[in-house]
This record gives sequence, C-alpha cells and structure tokens, in this order.
Amino acid sequence: ADPAYLNGIVASPDDPVLLVASQGEGGTLWRVDLARRSAAPVDLGGYEYNADGMLLDGDVLYGVTNRGATVEEARFMISAARLAPGWRSGVILGELADPDCDCPTTIAKVDRKLLVVCSQVRAMHAKTPPRLPFQIAAREFPSWP
Repeated sequence: ADPAYLNGIVASPDDPVLLVASQGEGGTLWRVDLARRSAAPVDLGGYEYNADGMLLDGDVLYGVTNRGATVEEARFMISAARLAPGWRSGVILGELADPDCDCPTTIAKVDRKLLVVCSQVRAMHAKTPPRLPFQIAAREFPSWP
C-alpha cells in the first residue's frame, strides 16, 4: 500500500479550522482544529476524498481526486461534497469528469467559471516531454441542489 501524505488544504473564513486531504492509502479528508491542536477525519460516508487541490464555495467543497492503482490507469475527476456546519461530516454531491482535463491537479473559481490546471503528470511519469503550452481548462461552475 502507498503511504499517505497531505496535499489539498482550505481554511475556514470564520474559525481557526482547516480541511486537509491525504493522498495515498485511505484518501481521508481531515478537519484540523488549530485552536485545540487536534485533527479528526471528516465523515463522508466512506468516500475516498484523496484530493490534490481543493476549493471551498459556500458549504460545497471541491477536490481534484483520482482513482486507480497507477498514474497510467488513474481516472481523474473533481469530487464535490456538501459539508455540514462545523465541517465534521458531509455528503458527496457528485464527481465531475472532463476529458479536456489532462491529469488535473488544482482548481480555482473565477466569476462563474471553474478553472482546472492540467498537469500532464502522465507525461512526466512516462519521461516524455509535456505538450506546451500547459493548459488551464475552463467550464461553467456547477450548481448543486
């Protein structure tokens, strides 16, 4: 099994609390209480939230996630979760996959657009040159019920 390491991070606008995602074994989303100096997993009903880049939009957390045993067979997507107040649990709203996103690693919201950095990490692992220039894919920002 792969070791876990921390990657995606977002901060609460109101409290000294962070959300941090682990990649590798488990893919756990952690709630870090800076005031209490403690961390606990966020209950997402067993969903593996192994996010790279993350974005918080109101109570919806977006994370660039992937599934697969190797980079070559990985399926990349953006996972969306509606967080409960206090960020101790959440419900998965869905996964957004876009064939134009070549190995997405981070995301941002600009106006009503979702911007996705396409890292081409598969090219790096295959030791082939990347396609230049690197791309940032844009799509309409999703809305959830």
